[in-house]
Amino acid sequence: MSNILLGADNTGSGSTLSANRLFLGKFTALASGTMNQIQIKITATGNVKVAIYADNAGEPGSLLNSIGSTAVTVGVNSITFPDTTIISGTPYWLAFNQDTNLLVDGINTGGTSRYATLTYTNDFPDPPTGLSSYTHLLQLAGWNTPALSVFIPRPIFF
Repeated sequence: MSNILLGADNTGSGSTLSANRLFLGKFTALASGTMNQIQIKITATGNVKVAIYADNAGEPGSLLNSIGSTAVTVGVNSITFPDTTIISGTPYWLAFNQDTNLLVDGINTGGTSRYATLTYTNDFPDPPTGLSSYTHLLQLAGWNTPALSVFIPRPIFF
């Protein structure tokens, strides 16, 4: 069973977001754990790259982790992500870049988001610069998939 650590796990109206742009959404961690999956809800097909940034006084700070190009399809896409420690109550910035104009499900108001032009083939900047603001809650979430517990029966002695 997966556990959401941070992000938006609800359905919104969707907005067409341009290719070759870095999009970042600010989220406060709901729980502590090791994030090993990012989920993004897409309403078209294409390729995305995802990342997580630390918060620096309310703006995206240092790059904590990222993963390269991943094909996505319509619906919720679960992208395996390098293990990243998340601390409850701490703000983080989940980020993505896409190779085509994608309709990313989201809520058109209520979130703290940033964006900047970034060619899809480039790496995630550390830290991101030249950001513009907009109010949009992106449908991104960081998840933890706990390791399976192994049950070892104890011998019974009579």
